[in-house]
Amino acid sequence: MNHKIRFPERTDLSTIADIERKCHAKLKETAWSEQDFIRFFGSNQTRAYVLEEGEGNVVGFILLNFADEEELVITRLSIHPDYRRSGFGSHLLSLAVKVGSNKLRRSLVTSYVEWADKESQNFYSKNKFQSKISENEEKIAFSFILLDKDE
Repeated sequence: MNHKIRFPERTDLSTIADIERKCHAKLKETAWSEQDFIRFFGSNQTRAYVLEEGEGNVVGFILLNFADEEELVITRLSIHPDYRRSGFGSHLLSLAVKVGSNKLRRSLVTSYVEWADKESQNFYSKNKFQSKISENEEKIAFSFILLDKDE
């Protein structure tokens, strides 16, 4: 795999939004627009990364929110459908775990997944995230425990 992870640039916005639309086409959750991504990137409590395959071909992205002092939340993780099952999603997930534990010292990395999104549920389970019903019960929380609270 010839790929790299980097921070997104403004020129990546249309590609990111296109990947978002393709990934959310079958779900009731609304895909984000370019303006939604601009608002997300503008926050000082978020971090975003894109994954490039080859030279400049963005095939996926991950958006992280670290507003909570205990939990790093994966706001979005999307891989273009043509590049799925290539390990790219797991690679971005590993990055989130590394950022959460090493840089931000969070005790959990969590993603909230729709009930109907069985593909994402299987993905997080395969990557050793534990599931539980979230407080609003509209989604399932998949968490990866980073630090024992007693440490």
